[in-house]
Amino acid sequence: SAFPTGGFAHSGGLEAARQHGEVRGGDSLAEYLRVLLKQLAHASMPFAHAAFVDDNDFGEIDRRNDAFLSNHVANRASRLQGQAFAASAERIFGGSELSSFRNALLEENLPGHFAPVFGAVARMLALPSDATARLFVFTQLRGSISAAVRLNIVGPGEGQGIQHRLTD
Repeated sequence: SAFPTGGFAHSGGLEAARQHGEVRGGDSLAEYLRVLLKQLAHASMPFAHAAFVDDNDFGEIDRRNDAFLSNHVANRASRLQGQAFAASAERIFGGSELSSFRNALLEENLPGHFAPVFGAVARMLALPSDATARLFVFTQLRGSISAAVRLNIVGPGEGQGIQHRLTD
């Protein structure tokens, strides 16, 4: 939770859903998160996986993610989180590969979206594919539940219970 990627600053649409009365408490939050996880599997995960398995075409994967995220708020949040994640990984884990990767993001003026950056960094850290996928989903779910707690939709304990039920 202390890994500084900006995930706690963005609600991923949860704040708007709450304002429109779509999410009012634990039950509606759980349903919202189920839909979010399905969307994650079909929208963000393919970009993370592509960057994990293909180290030669990161720029193309990142640019496709940029085109896919047509909502300007989601696009900006993804860029900020991805760039923060790359900077944090370089600072924490070090190494020439992470430094070169981050420099390439800056020099090539790539968007640096969170999903492909996450996949690429996980590959550079030699994480197994299945662990990378689970970690990616976990971080997204954890970020949404943290936002729900921050927005007073649920308390911390209820949020943890929802997370536990959704991870089965």
